[in-house]
Amino acid sequence: MNLSPITNRKEGKIAFNALRSCLIAGSKKFKRKLGWPGDHGEYDLYWHEGAGFWVVFGLQELSRYWCAYGMMDPNQHGSLDITCEINPPREGIDRHCAGIFLKDIRSGLYLAHSGRVGGGRKGIGKANFLEEYTGSGNRDEIEWPDGVTAEVVVLGKIGGGSFVNNLAAYIRAAEQFKTNATGKTPAQVTEKNPDLSFTPEFEGPRKRYKLTAAIESQCDHGIVVNMLNAELKAMGLDAYTTPKIDLFLADGKATITHLIEVKTDQTTTSLYQAVGQAMLHGALEKSDPQRILVLPGEVSADTASRMKRLGIKLIRYDWKGSQPIFKNLKKVVS
Repeated sequence: MNLSPITNRKEGKIAFNALRSCLIAGSKKFKRKLGWPGDHGEYDLYWHEGAGFWVVFGLQELSRYWCAYGMMDPNQHGSLDITCEINPPREGIDRHCAGIFLKDIRSGLYLAHSGRVGGGRKGIGKANFLEEYTGSGNRDEIEWPDGVTAEVVVLGKIGGGSFVNNLAAYIRAAEQFKTNATGKTPAQVTEKNPDLSFTPEFEGPRKRYKLTAAIESQCDHGIVVNMLNAELKAMGLDAYTTPKIDLFLADGKATITHLIEVKTDQTTTSLYQAVGQAMLHGALEKSDPQRILVLPGEVSADTASRMKRLGIKLIRYDWKGSQPIFKNLKKVVS
C-alpha cells in the first residue's frame, strides 16, 4: 500500500488548505442558497465552468471539514441542490466520514471517498453506488492506524494536473447514480440484455496504485466516452455501454445499430485493438451494426482508406483545454 490515511490534526489542516486553494484557483465565486434535508443556508461557492461543478467549504460540524459539491449552473439558478459531500475528518479515525485525506511516502496529498452516497431515497446508498461503480477500476485499499483495512475511491493527487477533472467525473457519476435510481434503461432494451445501460467512466487513474506516478496519471478515455455520450444525448440519442463496448446505439427492438469504440491515441496497437473490438462485437448481432471508431487528431489517408474498406467510419476529436471536441459526429451518426 502506498497511500495512508491522514489522522494527525495538523496534517489534516494542511491537506484541507491545499484542497481549498486548489479548488478556488481558476473558479468563479458566487453566493447562492443551498438546501438539504432538514436545513438550508446561503453560502459562497466556487464554480468551475469547464469541469461543470461547484464546491462549498465550511465547518458545518466541528469534527469534520464540510465540502459539498454540485453540478447545477449558478449562472442560471439562485437556489442549488447538493450532489454529494466529501467530508474528511479533522483528526483521528472517523470512518463515519465519507471523505478521507491520504498521503504517500513523499508526503504528497490525496483526496479519497468511501463511496457512501446519500440522498434519502430507496436504492441510493454506498453498496448500490459501489456496485454500479465497480468497472471504473479506481479503487485502492488503505490501512487505518488501528489495523482496519478498507477499499476507497481515490480521486487523485490534490493539485495534480488531472485532479479537477477526476473530481468532476466522480461528482457526475454520483449524479448519474441518483438519476438512475429512479430513471432506468428502457424496458425493451433491458429485457433483451439486462446488463445494458450507460454508467459514466471514471476519468482518473484506472488501476490499483503501485507508484506515485500512476496515481497522478490521467485517463483520457473516460473523459472522451463521457463527453461523447453527452453529445449524443444532446442530439436526442440514448447511448448504452457494456464492460466490453465503449458505447452503442440501439433501436426499438433492442438491436445494436451503431457500435462505437473510443481510442486516445493512434498507435498501431490501439488501431489493431479497435478494429478487432469493432468487428468481433458487431459479429454478435444478426444484422451488421454501423461500426464507428473515435480517434484523436488528424487521421492519415492510409488509415482512413483501410477503415473505409473494412466498413468502419471515423469520428475525429481534438482537445480544447481538458475537453474533447468532436469534429464530424453528427455527419457520421445521423
